[in-house]
Amino acid sequence: MSYLIKSDVINAIHEDLHTSLMCYEDDSTKDIIEFCYDSIEREIGGLPQYVVENAKESERINFAVAILAEVAERAKQEDAPIYKGDEEVDYYIRFSDVNEAINKYLNE
Repeated sequence: MSYLIKSDVINAIHEDLHTSLMCYEDDSTKDIIEFCYDSIEREIGGLPQYVVENAKESERINFAVAILAEVAERAKQEDAPIYKGDEEVDYYIRFSDVNEAINKYLNE
């Protein structure tokens, strides 16, 4: 079983929030997106952080790299065009895809 570092997850959520907000122009949609991400962050923030005293730094790095590679691959495979203004956004990924990529490695 693998574990995530809570602060890393929250940082990733912040980055994804900013990327997601770039896809929308109207304030009401942006407010809803911010509310959803804030709710996710609060839920994760309330979870206990499991600390592995003997975990090797290289194992944590390998785990993080594996998740990032999976997320990048899913972003490349996304076939729905997403637009920021008149320009198509490359490598868009849904939050559910990120969640699935993380859970894939958590359940190994």
